[in-house]
Amino acid sequence: MSAGSRNNVLSLERRWQELYWQGSLHSLNVGTGMANLDRGNHVAVIYADTVGLLHKGGLMKNIIALVCGVLFALVVMALPGPVSAAQDNAINIGGLGLVGPDLSASAFIVEYERHLGSGMSVFGRVGVLDYSFDDGWYKEDGDGPGFDIGIRKYMGSNRMEGFYLGGTVGIWTTSWTYTDTDYSTFSQYYSGKGDTTSLKVDLEVGGRFPLGSSPVSLMPSFHLGNFFSIDNTCTSTVVAGADCGNESEVGFYGLLGLSVGIAF
Repeated sequence: MSAGSRNNVLSLERRWQELYWQGSLHSLNVGTGMANLDRGNHVAVIYADTVGLLHKGGLMKNIIALVCGVLFALVVMALPGPVSAAQDNAINIGGLGLVGPDLSASAFIVEYERHLGSGMSVFGRVGVLDYSFDDGWYKEDGDGPGFDIGIRKYMGSNRMEGFYLGGTVGIWTTSWTYTDTDYSTFSQYYSGKGDTTSLKVDLEVGGRFPLGSSPVSLMPSFHLGNFFSIDNTCTSTVVAGADCGNESEVGFYGLLGLSVGIAF
């Protein structure tokens, strides 16, 4: 690059900086590098393919400052605003649980729900189950992940609000251990460990109740369902490698749930 050309580039850089700090810069081309700021849409497009410009400290600092400003604007735009009746999406986070004489169970769940219109919605759910069964002779502990897809109908509302009826189907896997004192401690059936894959069918009744004018809702629910085993393995922990001849106690259930829903 000739001395005259270098001076021209430096002059353009200084002018670029002056315009930027004065707040009057909208679009400026320098060689094959360009910085463009669209203030109305809070969108910045920045690119440069001339190495000779990028390594100059002043220009690089301004580009970094511009990128930081744009990122800040995008963050501000992403912050939740006032509640709108048109909010058709929700993230629901919560849990299900049951404590009885022989059984205790809990599940942590996360859902994405989408309103289709007329109070009808579809949703996907992922969760983790943990349970324990003990009737005094047989004891089993297990846990595992699963996912469901489902549908809800909000009664008396054209939005995701108020009481609803729903149902899901899903696939869940559990790993479990057991001890059965009906057998002697030397029997291969006395204790073991297993893995089960189940088809889960669930019916639910519940509600979505907004907290004032915020996008946050409380969602109490009651669930009835059943785990239908589709694959089951069990290995004795007394006789290594032997089949323990047992299946998981996970089956019919009734659970109470409470979630927090965030509409957007």
